[in-house]
Amino acid sequence: MAELPDGAGVPALINMAQATSGGRLNALEMLAQLSTQYPDARAALVEQARANKISPNMWPYLTPLLAGDLYHYQDSAFDSPAAATGRNRSNSAHVVLGNQYFYTAPVAAVLTTEEINQRLALIDELQSVTSDPPALKALDKSRELLGWRQPQTVAVSP
Repeated sequence: MAELPDGAGVPALINMAQATSGGRLNALEMLAQLSTQYPDARAALVEQARANKISPNMWPYLTPLLAGDLYHYQDSAFDSPAAATGRNRSNSAHVVLGNQYFYTAPVAAVLTTEEINQRLALIDELQSVTSDPPALKALDKSRELLGWRQPQTVAVSP
């Protein structure tokens, strides 16, 4: 649903994230991934944090996605060749049904300063609406990951 054009899957992801049944974590992960692209995804994620509906064990899964990682699917026709080889990663998983491998990794291109600033603003907003220690720890980790992804400026002497 996260890959549907023009954010068409976002309303369904929001409904899944608000439900108490299975698939909630996956929906929250996709909302985190899409949160800087679609305002509705961002608002839903912030509301879940504000209402303290993101359990402590879910926050670590959101950390890399808030920092700009994306889900990649092994051998997908839609994924870039640079994003291949996810089977031996520590952040990979295998779904036996359909023999599917997926993993999180940064986008192939470097995040721009604007994209990093958008993600930092989201992290700030999430930190302002929650006081849950595991949430704050995960958000600090997301901020740290983004710091490592800041484009570096090289000064050259003439």
